[in-house]
Amino acid sequence: MTDGLDGPAQLRPEELRLEELRRRLDGAAEQISQARPDAAADVRAGLAELNERLRRVHEFCDEVDERTWAAYTTGLDRGLADMAMAAAGEASVDDVVYAHAGRLEVDGWVLRLDLAGRDAPVEGRELVAGAARELDDYHAAVSAGEAPSRADVERALNELRGAAE
Repeated sequence: MTDGLDGPAQLRPEELRLEELRRRLDGAAEQISQARPDAAADVRAGLAELNERLRRVHEFCDEVDERTWAAYTTGLDRGLADMAMAAAGEASVDDVVYAHAGRLEVDGWVLRLDLAGRDAPVEGRELVAGAARELDDYHAAVSAGEAPSRADVERALNELRGAAE
């Protein structure tokens, strides 16, 4: 926020919400980086990329009512806490952050589709479900100590992004 001649500049509602998301992601990046300093750069990069994706997903977030937004951010916080716990484990931090960040992005698309209501394209819900399945498979493989390919996840996420934007 910058100061103008008349005092602090006022942020629009969607800017406030996007700033709120950025602060939450920055906090998670800091927490995980402290626990795993060896992966701090990857963690910060992964969460910065998620922030950019969520900025696109939530371009209409000012239209979401307060109760729904609070429920969404509670889920985001839970997802970030799960990410932090998983990153403290044995698995590759980069893979953990990728899997969890992808899931948080999908959750953002769900909120956006819910906002569209009946006007949301049916294919959007199918693409969300497909991306969620790919992320679940990827996450399960990472949790099992495997090094899965991200190709199917990226394909599913890119199809979702392309259809929703």
